Amino acid sequence: MGNRRFFSKLKDYNYVLDQLLEKKRFLEDTKNLLLSMFYKIETSFDDYAKIKMVHVSKSEFLEEIIKDIDEYCNFIYLLDPKREEIQSLKSQDTFALTEEREKKVYSYPTEVALLYGIADIKPKYFFIHEKYDYIKDIFQKLLAEGANLNRTEVIRNFNGWSWDPDGDRHINFLSNLIYQNLSIVFGDIFLKRWENDSSPKNDYILEMKKRLKEGYDEKIMSSFYNSLFKLLFVLSEDREKYREKYDKFVKMYSEIENKTEYILKLSKEKVRHVKRIENIDKIMESQELLFQEFKRKNEKLPDEKKLFNISDLADVLQKEKEIKSKRVKQLTEMEKPSNYVSLKNDLKEKIEIMSVLENDDINVNDFIISFEKEFLKCIDKEIEEITERDEYIELLYKLRYCKRLRIDSETRIGDIKVLDNLILKIMKKIVTKACQNKIFNVFSRNIDINFNIISKVVDSTIVNFEDIDISLQKEDSDLAVCIWDNDVLEKKEVISFNFDKRELATRLKKKVPLYVF
Repeated sequence: MGNRRFFSKLKDYNYVLDQLLEKKRFLEDTKNLLLSMFYKIETSFDDYAKIKMVHVSKSEFLEEIIKDIDEYCNFIYLLDPKREEIQSLKSQDTFALTEEREKKVYSYPTEVALLYGIADIKPKYFFIHEKYDYIKDIFQKLLAEGANLNRTEVIRNFNGWSWDPDGDRHINFLSNLIYQNLSIVFGDIFLKRWENDSSPKNDYILEMKKRLKEGYDEKIMSSFYNSLFKLLFVLSEDREKYREKYDKFVKMYSEIENKTEYILKLSKEKVRHVKRIENIDKIMESQELLFQEFKRKNEKLPDEKKLFNISDLADVLQKEKEIKSKRVKQLTEMEKPSNYVSLKNDLKEKIEIMSVLENDDINVNDFIISFEKEFLKCIDKEIEEITERDEYIELLYKLRYCKRLRIDSETRIGDIKVLDNLILKIMKKIVTKACQNKIFNVFSRNIDINFNIISKVVDSTIVNFEDIDISLQKEDSDLAVCIWDNDVLEKKEVISFNFDKRELATRLKKKVPLYVF
């Protein structure tokens, strides 16, 4: 199939999939589960796209999955939960296992597990530039797992008629949380580009920093970046390995802190290398010196490593010269004042971030909350810039989605009081501005009461805000907010306050759309 588009119209995907399955010769139960998986994706995708505000079409989403099956899945094995073969999945607490070289997928016999396996076997680059090598392993692993979970969410939490975030009971919650936060701040297109970029030269972390600085400000950029990396180290399973790196950075920083001594040390090393390069040139130009060097080197080398002839020696000397010449260039650059400052600041930043490794008694939740606070600062900052109707609505969708992201099997972001209060504060800004700009209908002349009413709506799991109507009822001295999904009463929330009909902007019991149409 190559890289051509697999289908131009969504209705064609069944035919393309049938052709692919015939070519792959999968077992019948695998074919049936794949067809069922695609049907569920097709029926759930619109709700998924609306809730998450994704920027990829249904046809593009399906096309990518078919392409991945074609290129990376030669064998798909559905494991029987009743047999011992399933133990490998249970022991690693995963939906599916893959063998990339053999292009094999081993999966639980469910649509979600199968989609996870197809996502997992696809190569994910997420290259980390060498200057961030100290965080590379942790970050790449998290991003890859987050990408897999992001792919499966379309059927994990959606069933074609409702959004059910409780589907996230058995996943890597923190990989998903961090990935989704990054997707909201930097965009799903940015993460997809990073995932698919096979060039190790591009610095996506630097691009993240630039986007944060340009889109928000220097302070937000620094605090967001630092809180993210600190959280990654706190989540690390190999703390001892990173402690060794941390100790190395601390030692390097102490060595360069005295600029005069540091520059003198570089200068001495540079002189030493330059002299050796000059010496190699003299040896290479003299047959007599070459023979003397040949004899000298072989006297020091064990038998299995002795040089056979002068030609071998010339190769060794040339390689040594190239290495030392490269080091001389590095030292020349390091001596420059701007590079000294850059190195010092870089080490200082690494030490500050990795200092979390010094504390063995760490509460992971503290670092999760810290990162989420920085994430919410970004959302809060966006409110200052938005002017269009769709921008207000998109931010509300994103905040509602964020509230339901889990940090563990029992706790959502919205269950953490300090974070829920921040989210409500940001929502209030958006809702108030949206009402002032006649995007939402006004239900009370009192700003606090009006937000209290609309917040009950935004906090619902109704997929599309456009389908929501609100009616208000008096219940004793309280106000009941009835939330309708088209003609179906979704829920009724009671607001306790001293009821005063004059503060309402709509008639009691009248169904009023959330939106101003």
